[in-house]
Amino acid sequence: MNFSKRPRKTQIPIVQKERLQKTKNEVSQRQSAIAGAVAGVVSRFIIAPLDVIKIRLQLQSRANVPTVHGTVRIFTTLLQREGVRALWKGNVPASLLYPLYGSVQFATYRRLTRFLQDLPTPPGAHAVNFVAGGLAGATATTATYPLDLLRTRLAAAYHHAPGTSNSFRPLSAALRALHAEHRQQPLRPYFRGLPAALVGIVPYMGLFFLMYQGLRTPITTLLSAGDPGWASALGAPDALAGTIAGVASKTVVFPFDTVRKRMQVQGQAGTAGVFPVHAGGVLKTLREVVVQDGVRGLYRGLGVGLVKAAPAGAVTVWAYERCLYVMRRIGEVTGDRLR
Repeated sequence: MNFSKRPRKTQIPIVQKERLQKTKNEVSQRQSAIAGAVAGVVSRFIIAPLDVIKIRLQLQSRANVPTVHGTVRIFTTLLQREGVRALWKGNVPASLLYPLYGSVQFATYRRLTRFLQDLPTPPGAHAVNFVAGGLAGATATTATYPLDLLRTRLAAAYHHAPGTSNSFRPLSAALRALHAEHRQQPLRPYFRGLPAALVGIVPYMGLFFLMYQGLRTPITTLLSAGDPGWASALGAPDALAGTIAGVASKTVVFPFDTVRKRMQVQGQAGTAGVFPVHAGGVLKTLREVVVQDGVRGLYRGLGVGLVKAAPAGAVTVWAYERCLYVMRRIGEVTGDRLR
């Protein structure tokens, strides 16, 4: 009687198995950049109206207006005087800003993380996440700052401002104004407020990545306890960790965000008497805001900022991780890792 022999299973050495798993989970520089760009586009579209309202709140000062309006009043005023489209003001430069920012940020973060981990004496995981996150944020902010400044000016521009008409086109006017300032002071107008942005973005992104990476594992374990697999499949841990990290980080650095917005609109045409004037640097502007509006002035718009930061952080990391997942699956099918 012949018995067919079962083929012996090939045993993969443990070292080789770990190497294969590491290769499978490894993220290439191009994958990280593409996923970051996609995450930026998705995030921008969702939080654009909140961004416009936040900017309007931050630019209010009792030195210029007798009554400081709240979120609801600014929202209704925007709709009544400028229409629904006003909620997406600045969307043209922002549509370029967010994918470019996300691409540079995540690609730089991945590269810096690998560099720090490959040092002869690598720092701890928390230090790696904080340093890489902070420097990645600073790099992305500097690279995209002119677009951020243009976005802020467009969001701040009132169609009913003195000297404007129904045919007023904010984008054209903002570009002409920046060009005129550039002729007097080459390049400087495009980076007005950058120091405030860097002072805020380094701790913001450092804390964001530090908390995000630290929260993913415990949140995954917690959400998957009852029904293993569903939470990770939907990306719930990434979204929740991103939400918590975004809210906490934004609260810490919000005063510098207010200072940055105030500095960005200095010299903008058509806003004379509308926004407060600040002629100094970061510290002087910070001091003037406190003198004019108190400490609360530094946090005006924080509520909307947190409402924006929560979905922005959640959507950004969720879209980033989902995009990476799709590209990995495509790479497994095609054998191409999109390097």
